[in-house]
Amino acid sequence: MSYARTSAATRALAAVALLALASIPLAAQETGQWQITPLHRDGRVLATVNLDFSQGESSNSSLGPISLSELHGLTAAQLNGNASDVRFQLVAAAGTVSFTGIAGHGRASGDFTFVANRAFAATLAKHGIRSGIDDHDLFRLAMRDVTLGQVDTLVAALRKYDDALPDATELVRLLNHDVDARVIADLGGAGLRGLEPNQLIRLVNHDVDSHYIRALRAAGYETRDTETIVHLHNHGVALTS
Repeated sequence: MSYARTSAATRALAAVALLALASIPLAAQETGQWQITPLHRDGRVLATVNLDFSQGESSNSSLGPISLSELHGLTAAQLNGNASDVRFQLVAAAGTVSFTGIAGHGRASGDFTFVANRAFAATLAKHGIRSGIDDHDLFRLAMRDVTLGQVDTLVAALRKYDDALPDATELVRLLNHDVDARVIADLGGAGLRGLEPNQLIRLVNHDVDSHYIRALRAAGYETRDTETIVHLHNHGVALTS
């Protein structure tokens, strides 16, 4: 085979390889905008702030109050001084959020990029979290600074009361609705066992706790059906018991 033919064949193979690589979908990068507003008390600025995230019109969330010490690279002097460029990070077990923008005169805003810690996702799977954990799940966990210890405590409580273990999306929802080990133990101790994540969230969202479950029983209602319990609660049944 001549050199010219070999070169042509090599170029053809390279083109095929490039096309194959181009066809592989890249992982979606979590990016968006952020802004900080300081917290005040008695006319003085506290060392904590509200941190708001925006990813388009339909995806907004807030993190706060959060200590400035958790935002590595941003100082109170930068936040309260004259406007200047800033770069800082929020480091969590689930990944790192990197911020760029402008801070000054008590406010700050700019753009952020999230780099997921895929090793944390693999560890969560080993500790009882079902199904795949994508970068968006990790971003939401990082927003809450969720640690492996918190997950283990939650999973242990779910197992103790025969409740279903969550998948990654359900884990985020449980935490966002403040369903923790204490809540699970409270409801489980009152006899509500074997619940699904959605059932736990629904009970918490309607302020159903062990006191209400015991009040229902004292009033003669022995049901363990969560929808029935929520319905009775919303209609004020046994609320004064």
